[in-house]
Amino acid sequence: MYVLLFHKLKSFGINGKLLAWLSDYLTARFQRVLVNGTHSSWLPVNFGVPQGSILGSLLFLLYINDLPTVLSNDTICAIFADDTKIYRHICTQNVNLALQIGINNLHDWSKVWGLKFNENKCTALSLKRNFNPTLYNYTMGNAPLPRETNMNDLGIIINEHLQWNNHINIICTKANQRLWLFYRTLGKNTTQKAKLITYMAMVRSLLEYATPVWSPSNKENLIRLESIQRKRTNYILSNTPYDHQNHICYKERLIICKLLPTSYRREFYDIIFFINSLGMVHFNITDYLSFVQNLHNRCTRRREMGINLCIPKTKLESTAHFYPSRIARLWNTLPPELRTKLLALPNFNTIKKILLTTITNYCMNDSMVVTPALGSLHVGVWAAGYKHISSTYNHHFLHHLLIIMLSCFSPIYSYLYMYISSYNC
Repeated sequence: MYVLLFHKLKSFGINGKLLAWLSDYLTARFQRVLVNGTHSSWLPVNFGVPQGSILGSLLFLLYINDLPTVLSNDTICAIFADDTKIYRHICTQNVNLALQIGINNLHDWSKVWGLKFNENKCTALSLKRNFNPTLYNYTMGNAPLPRETNMNDLGIIINEHLQWNNHINIICTKANQRLWLFYRTLGKNTTQKAKLITYMAMVRSLLEYATPVWSPSNKENLIRLESIQRKRTNYILSNTPYDHQNHICYKERLIICKLLPTSYRREFYDIIFFINSLGMVHFNITDYLSFVQNLHNRCTRRREMGINLCIPKTKLESTAHFYPSRIARLWNTLPPELRTKLLALPNFNTIKKILLTTITNYCMNDSMVVTPALGSLHVGVWAAGYKHISSTYNHHFLHHLLIIMLSCFSPIYSYLYMYISSYNC
């Protein structure tokens, strides 16, 4: 195992004393198990890297760096840690065979380099719109790959029709379970600050995980997600029943707690993800969206020229709510001065701060709308949300968004989303 790793390190130009230092760091290591003061005998560690080490993850990434090279150019590969996804546009039976060849190449690569795929965790999912998709029974080695209609990938439930009802059902169930747990553990006499912190850390983070991928568009799901925050703010403020004269309405509760409706926050995440993805090395949103350009090369009355996004044309209402169309409409309704400022600022933290300040200032006046069905910006009316960006919005779900974009811009055929994950290291 280490011989293969050192071979790959040499291919990256790591030689001499640095390679010798890494060799000394990894080889001749021993480990034992200690339980309640009783320990096992020492055994040599012949494979892998020390768990929890900083170099461990880096060495693993270097080791699997050449995995996508065994696939054809038409087969797209997305890797996060030890999870590998491959997918391609399926329109004929020959393409199915080509994808099967790619799977065989991955299987051969794993045997050569000693990282066998866990065949029991490998599945196939077809993203399709047509009624008679081209299906194929894929295999990895001698094991057939089961075909799924719903797949849990990094916490996101992906449906074969790219519908997010199952995912929303699951996160609403988990959120309500956590709310009930808070009722039991915190009680009624806990301070308002403690209740608010637990809600933001344990419940709101669950509702906002990777929202640019699955942001809902129908009224039923919007109401369900908003109702979770409605119930929680009642508990935070120890609110009286609805028919009581001292009852605090939802809008006032939001102002007191300095919260925003969940639909506002999801739209803020859409904007943040758009700005963050501009100019990325491995993913650039401008490959799927473009700014309207001034073809006359002179000043016109359309001062927004150059900062407006072209809205993609879609034939179905469902695809009109996918991220490319959604962010284009959302972005174009922002004030031109704000859009210009957000595009010009080099510091991402400053961008978040300005956007947060703008939304907060708007929401502190009487024009804030908290209707659960509100899910898009209108001229002069904000419906966005805010939260300090976290590691959630990183490369680990970009491939989800890419798949959605692919199915949005090429809706005639189906895509096969192959989930090949969990190496047996």
